[in-house]
Amino acid sequence: MILERLLPPDDDRRPDNRDRIRFLLVAIVPWIVLYEVTAHLHLPGRAFQFGFEGRLPIWSWTAVFYQSIYPAVALAPWFARTRRDLRRFTISSWLAMAVVFPFYWIIPSTAPRRPLEISNPVARLLAWERNTYPPTAAFPSFHVLWVIFVARIYRPAWLAALYAAAVTVSCITTGMHYIPDVLASLALAPLLVAPQRIWTVAKRALSLPGSACQPAPDCQSALPRTTSGFSASTPRHP
Repeated sequence: MILERLLPPDDDRRPDNRDRIRFLLVAIVPWIVLYEVTAHLHLPGRAFQFGFEGRLPIWSWTAVFYQSIYPAVALAPWFARTRRDLRRFTISSWLAMAVVFPFYWIIPSTAPRRPLEISNPVARLLAWERNTYPPTAAFPSFHVLWVIFVARIYRPAWLAALYAAAVTVSCITTGMHYIPDVLASLALAPLLVAPQRIWTVAKRALSLPGSACQPAPDCQSALPRTTSGFSASTPRHP
């Protein structure tokens, strides 16, 4: 399978720089391209929101957390402890893109644009993002998915969990997402954070090269055996 060649090996060795740069090329770059294309389609979107959200204040200082997800994702490969972790992160990002971007195109969504008082540099940065990109591609929030993925990379785990919570809440307090955008991502994330089973099933379902069961521990039960313990298709040598 061609995509398998783009993934780090499934082992406990530390990623090298080739693995890290490859992640940027096969995960970050495709996401940027897909997001730019989606943003410039200017699809009329629906606001998935609760009635009271228009009255919520904007806390511009929380944009520090909201904007921090971009460098956090880009630097995550340098904090991955094993190539297995980086492989899982890559597959999670692929599956998320495969699910979320078609949803953006089929059921377009819009993000809130509540009044923003520009009173500090953080607010100016938030205003720049709001003015640069149209309020589209909001439901579900990819910010929330990204931060859940990277929280499995960074250590200590408790600090990573606090960071994930801060970014998730900032999606609302910065006025960049509605609450249902965040809830949708929280519901979707459990299907993507441990993607290996979905990845294996997808390869087998599509009958792609490399998807056949190999003589690995999780596949040994699929090989026919005789009572002597040898595969029925493998001749026994004296």
